[in-house]
Amino acid sequence: MKVEQIGDLAHSTAANPAQFNIGDLIHVAMTWRHNSWGFESCYFSVIAPGDGASYGFSDINGSCDRRDYPDGRVPKRGYEVIDTAKPLYAGELSLNLVPGQTYEAVTEIYPWRNTEPGVSSRYFKIRPLSGGVSTATPHKHVQGRVDITGAWRGNGATGTVKAWYKKDGVGPYILAGQGLGWFSLYNLPAGRQTLEFYVYYEGKFETYVGSKTVDVLAGGVTALRLEDKRLRVNGWVDGGVKQIKMETVWPEAIDLGTCAVSDGKFSCLSEKALRARWHDIRITASRGSTDLILLNRQHIDVTPSARWADDNPGIRLQGQPFRLAVDKGEEATHLQAYWRRGEKGLWHVSGDLKLDSDRSVVLPDTADWLPTDRSQYMVIFWVRRGSANWSPDSEIRSFQVKPLPPEWSKPPAGSAPGRKVSVTLRPPPGVDVVQPQWRREGGDWTDGQAVALQNTRTQDHTIAIAESAAWSSGHYDIRLRVRKNEGLWSEPSEAKSVVMRPSSPAGVFRDSTLTVFDQHGKPLMGGANVTVGDQITYRLKLAAASAAEQIDLSLSLAGAPQLQGQAGTLRYRAALSEQGDGAQPIDTTRLNKGWTGAGAAFGATTRLLVSGEDAPGMLAGKHAVIDIPVRVKAGAQGAIQVKAAGRANFVSQQDLAAPPLLIARIPVQDAMTVTFAPFAKDDRQPGEAVLYRVVLNAAKALSDVQLRYRLPAGLKQHGTPYFDTQSDLQQGLEATWDGSPQHSALLAPGAMLKAGRRAIIKIPLQVAPEAVDSRIDSRVEAAAGNVAGTAEARHTLRVIPDKTPDGGPLRLKTHVDKDNARPGGTLAYTIEFMNRSDQPLHELTIRELVPAHTTLVPQSAQCKQIPAALACRVEAPDEDNDMVGGAQIRWTFSGSLPPGERGTVGFKVRLER
Repeated sequence: MKVEQIGDLAHSTAANPAQFNIGDLIHVAMTWRHNSWGFESCYFSVIAPGDGASYGFSDINGSCDRRDYPDGRVPKRGYEVIDTAKPLYAGELSLNLVPGQTYEAVTEIYPWRNTEPGVSSRYFKIRPLSGGVSTATPHKHVQGRVDITGAWRGNGATGTVKAWYKKDGVGPYILAGQGLGWFSLYNLPAGRQTLEFYVYYEGKFETYVGSKTVDVLAGGVTALRLEDKRLRVNGWVDGGVKQIKMETVWPEAIDLGTCAVSDGKFSCLSEKALRARWHDIRITASRGSTDLILLNRQHIDVTPSARWADDNPGIRLQGQPFRLAVDKGEEATHLQAYWRRGEKGLWHVSGDLKLDSDRSVVLPDTADWLPTDRSQYMVIFWVRRGSANWSPDSEIRSFQVKPLPPEWSKPPAGSAPGRKVSVTLRPPPGVDVVQPQWRREGGDWTDGQAVALQNTRTQDHTIAIAESAAWSSGHYDIRLRVRKNEGLWSEPSEAKSVVMRPSSPAGVFRDSTLTVFDQHGKPLMGGANVTVGDQITYRLKLAAASAAEQIDLSLSLAGAPQLQGQAGTLRYRAALSEQGDGAQPIDTTRLNKGWTGAGAAFGATTRLLVSGEDAPGMLAGKHAVIDIPVRVKAGAQGAIQVKAAGRANFVSQQDLAAPPLLIARIPVQDAMTVTFAPFAKDDRQPGEAVLYRVVLNAAKALSDVQLRYRLPAGLKQHGTPYFDTQSDLQQGLEATWDGSPQHSALLAPGAMLKAGRRAIIKIPLQVAPEAVDSRIDSRVEAAAGNVAGTAEARHTLRVIPDKTPDGGPLRLKTHVDKDNARPGGTLAYTIEFMNRSDQPLHELTIRELVPAHTTLVPQSAQCKQIPAALACRVEAPDEDNDMVGGAQIRWTFSGSLPPGERGTVGFKVRLER
């Protein structure tokens, strides 16, 4: 009987056995060559390698039923199939199969009436169990914890991967943990540990799949405290830890530094001080760049330091609230302060105050602090952040309060020498002493005698300045200061002036005069006219009717806005003056070089002479002449009235008035000229463009310049007017100009043009296509606010009829360069085209035929002068046979041809011989 195994064991041999995982399903079947007899039973057995012992057997099928091939094939002829009712599960054979071993599978069939069975042997192998892990990493923050990643099981393995270790490498293995994929091991002892990993099948067949070595660190913090806002940390470590790191992780990450470990212990002090606030502190230990464990993490509250933000000024001004500033580096949000006056005063508490953004706060009631004498105010404070603990006490500081300057009334305008000057003051609260200070004008301040205020409850006090009885004639400045007893003086009050005059002043300037001359030196009488831009000169003749010392002269232009002075222009007319016999006579050295006339009388820019100790003097009967040049401003109108003033010895003052002048408008023929003409020729055809050029020349300075041009019939606007590059005026065109009566102004209001300058405007226009044979008259008008009259310019444009027969929008003209030529000679043809309509032309094409009895010169057909808005392309024959008379040349244009614009194309021909 012939038996063959099929199914999962088919074709397996001892050299190439079929391979299975333990627990796999094995499909067993056989075929046998049948004959007239049947079979009695069939068996399947597994034989262990080596000794041939059978590990077990099983009846494949109780009745050995015939079945088809499992894959549907038809068996060999004469063969039948015996199949198991279901695949056998190797684990159910109750055989002691071992992963990694090879076994023989034997099938036997016992036929009827035959004692020799049919036997077939095949071989199979149980694969070894497999698995492993990828990494084993100590946890950064949990001591004794190791994280396993990539734990997997392979052939035949069930359950999890288990990790075992020996404590310190000694003793039995201890199960550390188990899992698949990612899992953690806990409570591992500190030090270098070797982890071994195993897999199993149903808890059996333990198989080693690898090992990992990890450094397990450990340690602890025994003390954590602040030392002047720096962090002090003490503790212990194990497992080869070499370094301790301190840092904050909230509210911001700050590296506080590292320190080394010695004999398993450490004591670290942070490199940086912590700001006053809550901090989340983290203390970690490491052996290398990757080994890291968390020793401690906790919140600590750093209280602010109670420090003053500035140096102690020691002085506060009365009436100003006390603003207390905390060190800007602190994070304090609230402050509480105590203050008292003197060593024995009662303490006043401020309450819980919120600090401003600049780390400062105003202490209540401190605006009421009174000036101090020898006693002082004392202040102490402490701070905190939010509702945290208060800081330690700050340094106690002491302050003096300086009183405010007193309010006081100006003394009488004048007083006589020998009399005391009295003033009335209203001192601030808390003061009882006032001291006047005085000086002669331009001199140094002198302290007067201090005066005790008898009744400090009285608001107004009147005191006499004792030293004023000895004052001589002249100007004196007075100011006051006050204090409390022997305390600080206040700042001086505002200075006020008093004039000491004799009871009978002398008329020092009664014969002095102020006259005015034009730029040619001609005197101007009252009501005379001047024009803008003129330079005129005021001449001050100073005649001393009596001797005078410290002469002070002033000429202010504040009342004559039409005039403008310039520093350094005053002139002393020596030829018209008499030498003064005084110690400091008036001469060129006594003139005020800073005079401009701007400001009030007797100011720094309106004094004509130097002042103070250098002020000049004159003897009786002498005189001096000073010329004061000024210029008439452009655009100013109305009458000019100038007045000078003089005083001497501070005992008299006299005003000198000059003759009034009038500003007249400049005659137009003296002020400006205007020209108006087109570029190129003076005749145009209908539809042709024309560019007019307006030139305004300013002989005088012009203000509020006006240029007007109204478009006449027959001309149309062809663009926006613009300034020529040679124009001195380059801005101020009126954007609304369109040539209509309502919008004929070319310049915007307010335009100005200096003398000798010119404005040049170009106006793009077009002759109307419908214009007939006619003359078009144009006129430009020019005016200015300071000019009397109007200047105008005219131009006549002649319109020539368009005689081309085609009345369409595109005009074509053909020109030839010569009237006759010899055979073999060349002729150059130019075709001029122009848009004579008032609309742009698009998609233009020009065609021309080569004249009879001529031949087109190769490459001579060209686009010549083409407007910028057009692009030209030429098509011409290039074969000799096609270039004879009658051949066509075509010019094609893309873009548009604006109204009035023109261009040219051309070609050359050679006459036949």
